[in-house]
Amino acid sequence: MSDAGMGSENIASGSAGAAPAARPTRAQPARLGDAVTLAALALAAALPYLNSLANGFVYDDLNQVSDNPYLRSFHYLPQIFTTSAWSYLGGSAAATNYYRPLMTTGYLVCFQLFGPGAFAFHLMNLLVNVAVVLLLYKVSARLFGGRSLALLAALAFALHPAHSESVDWIGGVTDLELTLFYLAAFWFYLRLPRISASRPRWLAVQLAVVANLALTLLAKEQALTLPILLTLYEHVYREDRGETRLAEKVARYAPAWLLVPVYLAVRAHFLGGLAPAASGRPHLSPDALLLSASALLGQYAAKFLWPVRLCLYYVFPTEWNRLLPEVLGGIAALWMGALLFLLLWHYARRVSFGLVWFLVTLAPVLNVGWMPAAAFAERYLYLPSAGLCWVIAWAGLWLWNAARSLGHARRLALAAAAVLLALLAVARIVTRNRDWKDNLDLYRRTLEVSPDAYVIHNNLGEVYWKSGQAELAAAEWRAAATLAPDAVVVLDNLGLLDTSEHHYDEAVAHLQRAIGIAPRDAAAHINLGMTYDQMGRPEDAQRESETAVRLAPLSFFAHNELGQQYFDQGRYAGADRQFRASLALKPTLSAWFGLGLSRWRQGDTAEAELDFKSAEALAPADPRAHFILGLFYAARGRYPEAVNEYQAGLEIDPANPQALAAIQKLKAEISHENSNGAAGPSSPSEPAHP
Repeated sequence: MSDAGMGSENIASGSAGAAPAARPTRAQPARLGDAVTLAALALAAALPYLNSLANGFVYDDLNQVSDNPYLRSFHYLPQIFTTSAWSYLGGSAAATNYYRPLMTTGYLVCFQLFGPGAFAFHLMNLLVNVAVVLLLYKVSARLFGGRSLALLAALAFALHPAHSESVDWIGGVTDLELTLFYLAAFWFYLRLPRISASRPRWLAVQLAVVANLALTLLAKEQALTLPILLTLYEHVYREDRGETRLAEKVARYAPAWLLVPVYLAVRAHFLGGLAPAASGRPHLSPDALLLSASALLGQYAAKFLWPVRLCLYYVFPTEWNRLLPEVLGGIAALWMGALLFLLLWHYARRVSFGLVWFLVTLAPVLNVGWMPAAAFAERYLYLPSAGLCWVIAWAGLWLWNAARSLGHARRLALAAAAVLLALLAVARIVTRNRDWKDNLDLYRRTLEVSPDAYVIHNNLGEVYWKSGQAELAAAEWRAAATLAPDAVVVLDNLGLLDTSEHHYDEAVAHLQRAIGIAPRDAAAHINLGMTYDQMGRPEDAQRESETAVRLAPLSFFAHNELGQQYFDQGRYAGADRQFRASLALKPTLSAWFGLGLSRWRQGDTAEAELDFKSAEALAPADPRAHFILGLFYAARGRYPEAVNEYQAGLEIDPANPQALAAIQKLKAEISHENSNGAAGPSSPSEPAHP
């Protein structure tokens, strides 16, 4: 019998410790077998997600990656580690304790190496997921003393459809990073030798534990549960606990505990606390928090056991009549979990640690008081599910061994059922990956499962708005307003909608209401400035835009809006400064156009030409970049170059009436020059508003 089988039988018979795997008699075949196992697990973790590599940026990805100025330069590293993950947005959007420096640093490195395309970021998620699966296998083999259970647990983890959110969504990398370094810290902890055996090695391994815990803390707050697990494992599960002095036990996990106050002090100093109260959720009594936690526990247990109807955004009910079934389900799950724990404690004590792992790592997200509006999310199951995978793997091995006495046919049927289940899981992951292709598909799919998610209605409205489908956008924003009438982001968009329809009084009312709820909401000030601008109130428009820039100094959009208002007022030097500031944050066509036009107005034609060429290089498929260069060359009397640019633009937009008229005029000018032998423009055009 292989050592994997022996390890599995030891667990099934109730072995209490966490012994390392038995040393094989033939080391080389064992190492080869382990390498083949790791390769197979890597394929299992990667292949179902290959079609996710073609997906784009969705949900928060555009804000966190494409529009994030922190990713433009390593100069922003101090801000990444000392401010919230949303601090660059400024205003009320930055007033959060959402601390994810490891996530943003990973984005920074990926952006600097591979640019702003989504492929590299999706590939990063996929590779981290593979690393998690491989590390889970190594931890499991070390923890349970055999490769069979470790292999099944890692496979169950790799193929669980609920994990697709963490892998498919670029923003889900936080849970991938958390789990990777959490498992790494625990793996090093399991390898801690006795101090008396080798103090230098003990120090080196202990340093590895602390270093990985530090990285885990920089990934997510759930890292604070690791010292708890180490303590429980040391005193309850570790194999040599009976022969180890208390001082040495404490020495094994004390360094991890010492890191906790350091982390809390850093959070308190730079962000003011650990977790903010959930926005819009009334204060809950301890009894209500306990019942809500029970409801969430039941939901997570059910989602692990039956991962269907996967959804980006679950609305956590606030009415007790809707929450009662969830609470009862949570209580039932807790009782069944307690009975299972007692059973495992008697027959497979080490496996019962899986239930402890699940409950301890899940505990932080069971408190709705410090969770966002979407208190339940599939990605929060990523780390805790490792513990349940150990239990599922043990149960599978137990069934396999029990079926031995029932004959070959029964075992074959059991194996076929397991293969079928794995194939169904792979199929569900592959189909779920497609939901994350773009925002339109993602939001529509989400609303099919969660029709009361006002955030998703609002976001779907923004997708329709950007694609020019104003009526569909209006329907989604009004649906969002019905569900959440005081949501600032919805009021901002309703103001934008009213402005586009020239309902200026309604727009001002919506936006001023948003500012009344959140005075530091930069988006409301930007939209209100745009509204005042269209109403012919330039002073009010400028005031709102200047307020937005002050609240959100890293918002390229705010700088663009203020720059355009300065340009309209003939304040070209001021417009120049705003467009430069915008370009330093994110190169956009509007900023390059605005800067070029401002310089042109100031007589700096050489720099203006470079700006227009930069716009053309940024978006060669956009006809506007060619048309504005054509206008510039025509005004400078460089007619052949102007014709070339207009023709290049007309290849993209062949029916553009202004361009067609301009090129006909240019051809007439060229014909006139050729016939008269004259040179120079007849009447140079003036640069227009950006």
